[in-house]
Amino acid sequence: MKRKKILFVVHLPPPIHGVSVMNAILKNSALLHNTLDCDFINLSLASGADDFRKHRLKKYIDSVVMVIKTFFYLLFKRPHTVYITPFPFGIAFYKDALIILICKAFKKHVVLHLHTHGFKSAARGSFKTWFYRRVFKSTQVICLSPRLTEDIEGLYQGKVYIVPNGIPVVNSTLQYTVKSGELKIVFLSNLISGKGVMLVLDAFKSIIERGLYHQLIIAGADADIKAETLKAYVKKHQLESYVNIIGPVYGAAKWHVLQTADMLVLPSNYDTFGLVLLEAMQFGVPCIASNFGGIPDVIGSNRGLLLPALTVEAVAEAILDLCNHPEKRLQMSREAFAYYHQEYTSERFEQRCLQVLQENPDCIVSL
Repeated sequence: MKRKKILFVVHLPPPIHGVSVMNAILKNSALLHNTLDCDFINLSLASGADDFRKHRLKKYIDSVVMVIKTFFYLLFKRPHTVYITPFPFGIAFYKDALIILICKAFKKHVVLHLHTHGFKSAARGSFKTWFYRRVFKSTQVICLSPRLTEDIEGLYQGKVYIVPNGIPVVNSTLQYTVKSGELKIVFLSNLISGKGVMLVLDAFKSIIERGLYHQLIIAGADADIKAETLKAYVKKHQLESYVNIIGPVYGAAKWHVLQTADMLVLPSNYDTFGLVLLEAMQFGVPCIASNFGGIPDVIGSNRGLLLPALTVEAVAEAILDLCNHPEKRLQMSREAFAYYHQEYTSERFEQRCLQVLQENPDCIVSL
């Protein structure tokens, strides 16, 4: 039986971020390659986490090359379906939109997997609203969570498929134990301002000023915030004995950070799902995170602690709540560990994606 041919036009590492990690999982999926005929074109324009919002001539040239490469692939390879992970705003959106419109001009079925938030706000204004609706028209849309479907209200009228993220299993045994005394609090993410690293530092400073002494580990690659800026803050406020800024960690080094953590904090208004939450959950690490995007689906229902607000006071109180209640940390650890293995493995993610890609929606492809 002839396999369905699918072209994946997606962001791949480097740099390493949530969207590129999930697309790499699909690229390396034996399940997908054994079931479908898959090819990949890399949409990534940034060279690192600190390059996302920068405008450089090379990015414009690479955008043109990607569009041309996709055009000739459609012309000569003739895939049945094109799977795209579009960015919601800026030049990246218009590059992705042009590719989507070209695919529809070739009468190809288009699947849009939305990993990021901001389509509704980016589509403000009569022309932009019309254009975004044109891009979404006659496509098949995947969101990470039912909570994220509101971001395309008024832009897309069809059925929305829900496929939450999932990551490879690297730990199958719950080894989390509750400790008393000094605890290790971890922030693990690229140093993007929207992810809340400065909020964590301010909250931790307020905890130290109360005479409550714990350890804070900050791990992540430079982005719009630099590690040197954080180190200067630590020195200014005499926190050197309590804060350790270790830079980006990958593989075994990352797993060691999580294995030795007592809790993870992510007060982000940037993440729609937060892969680092899944990474922490599979080690049974209790998480504190923002009530934003699809995050409540991940750590809600006693699997973690959702922040009522993104303020220094709210973050500090949440940290102290878990510090002062070891039985709560242990219960969250057990719930999170079990739920990760039930819902958020890469195997489950691949199965769900395959199920969507094998469907044949009754939609007429048109511009």
